[in-house]
Amino acid sequence: DWHAGKYANAPYFFFYDYWYASMAVRHMKDDVRATWSTDIRNDMLEIQEIDGSWLDWHIGGKNYGTAMAVMILKIVGKP
Repeated sequence: DWHAGKYANAPYFFFYDYWYASMAVRHMKDDVRATWSTDIRNDMLEIQEIDGSWLDWHIGGKNYGTAMAVMILKIVGKP
């Protein structure tokens, strides 16, 4: 749950980073926006928990993770 792995990344920045990436996508040209939106959406859907929630940080909990994922999905659109 803390700074781990090759680059000592903290997991609780995952949704934070994707949130700002999804905001940047809104300013891209249509052809590029479609590709990036699909990639972000697919990443979000691939990491969804079995109960339908999202989690990137146990201290923040599923409420935080799910709220962030839903906000991201709202921006990048439906599959």
